[in-house]
Amino acid sequence: MSTGAPSPPTFEEFAQAEHDRKEVAAIAIAEGLKKGELPTPEPIVRAIIWRVDRHVLMREHVYWKEHKLRVGLDALISAALAAHLDLARAEAALTAFAQTKDSFEDHIRQTVENPAQKEVMAFCAAYVGTVDTLRRFKTRRPDIWSEIDALRIKGTGSVEYRFIFELRRNLSHGSVVVPYWNIRNDGAGTSGAIHFSSSELLAFGDWGSEVKGFLRTNASDSFSISAITAKCVEGLAKFRRDLEILFARHRTTAERDFEGINSLARRVGSRQFAKIVLTPLIAKGIDPYAHLHRFFSSEQVARILDYPNRSAEQVEYVLRLREAEMDIDDSLKSLIYDLFQAKKDFAAVPEPPSLEPKSLGQAWPPPDLIGPHEIGEGKSE
Repeated sequence: MSTGAPSPPTFEEFAQAEHDRKEVAAIAIAEGLKKGELPTPEPIVRAIIWRVDRHVLMREHVYWKEHKLRVGLDALISAALAAHLDLARAEAALTAFAQTKDSFEDHIRQTVENPAQKEVMAFCAAYVGTVDTLRRFKTRRPDIWSEIDALRIKGTGSVEYRFIFELRRNLSHGSVVVPYWNIRNDGAGTSGAIHFSSSELLAFGDWGSEVKGFLRTNASDSFSISAITAKCVEGLAKFRRDLEILFARHRTTAERDFEGINSLARRVGSRQFAKIVLTPLIAKGIDPYAHLHRFFSSEQVARILDYPNRSAEQVEYVLRLREAEMDIDDSLKSLIYDLFQAKKDFAAVPEPPSLEPKSLGQAWPPPDLIGPHEIGEGKSE
């Protein structure tokens, strides 16, 4: 009977085992994040920054929902601003269009009529979305909700915003029709703008008392919708700026932790990419001075060249310029010294140590949670 060594696993078996290992690691990371411990324990941070699915796993972070609310609110305000610009662009394209009225009406139907009407709907929908999103901050950030609401009233509390809010409901329910083009001719040419009729809106729409008063007090029966959206986008833009300042003044521990993990992941990724790029360049003997302008501003290049070429002082200045963008360890530092052919004034880089922190026991983190060793990575002890 043969007692030889067991046969190696097939590729399919190896791939399945690797998939199972990553699944177990992902579950362990997610369970660790769900505990909501702040700051996030180092083993979880060190494991998650290596994951391709980091953005999926970070959904379990305690700050994730607030992060998505803020991103969504910013996107909705941007969509409202874009819709107003498109609406204004459509009207500007028709200003002083030197044709007869009949030709002008035909021109409108064939060019901007439908797109412009859709932009009115898009603006209303985007604004209603900002209102709905903003309400959710009452539960996510109760500590500053009163200040958020005060900024909302200050920036978007006028009757024009209420009109846009209720117009969205009336347009979607079919109570009122999409606005029409008000055509004017000054003898030299014909121009047009999207207008609403106050009397028609009051006759067919479902409005609150505040909006009804706004429509009744309108000087003329016809009014420009772009004039209203222009006022609204001005207030929305100011509200967004004020809200950003408020959030910056009241950063939470959860936000700092969330941004810190993502920042570390980006910096580690940049470090790895730099190592991959620099290794063949050093082997080819590429002159780094011919390519400085591709990676630094003209002012930074001038400061770099103020130091003696291929000196340790020059390389250290280059490293300081890149510290904010990448996590520079001794192995990357050594590669950059080699690229500039500068004399190293630090100890040789040792072999990469284990990624597991010495303070951790054997139970945590499991080996599956630890990312792969970096190419050429090492830290001086």
